[in-house]
Amino acid sequence: MEMLLPQVFARMAGSGSAGGIYNLSESMGGGKTQSMIVAGILARFPHLASLVSFKEPLPTVRPDVVAAFTGRATDKKVWVVLGEALGVKFPVDRAPSEEEWRDALNGRQALILLDELAFYLVHAASLGSKEDGTRAATLAGIALTNLFGAIRDYKALYCRRSGGADLCLSGRTGASLA
Repeated sequence: MEMLLPQVFARMAGSGSAGGIYNLSESMGGGKTQSMIVAGILARFPHLASLVSFKEPLPTVRPDVVAAFTGRATDKKVWVVLGEALGVKFPVDRAPSEEEWRDALNGRQALILLDELAFYLVHAASLGSKEDGTRAATLAGIALTNLFGAIRDYKALYCRRSGGADLCLSGRTGASLA
């Protein structure tokens, strides 16, 4: 957390690295989810950052959007939940394209926190018949791949869990970063 949060907030402030994806790969119980929760709270309530002691104070940043999704929310589609947080209504039966994600993120600063995606994808693959499960997991995979592509293209940051690892990113999006 002590390394992650300064990097994420520096990135959102425009003074951090050009990279937009942070891989949280600690073992189980290593604080991945807790780090993302703290990032989300401090992004929504920047005045609380002064209560946390870091070697250097965190840059004061308040993103336009703080969106979070946990893969344990197996009754929801990840792209629909994130779209709602971004003020966009994505269809439940089709994965958004990179362009649709770019449009949703355009001109905004966003911190997107994704946790337990491996669990979510395994659950999606187990839904209904084999064909239904394959379709659900494929749509989720396409939606996330397109989101990550849009984030990469706009040099944004986000958080996600992949396999046994969480990724945390947050960031600036939109044409102003091009």
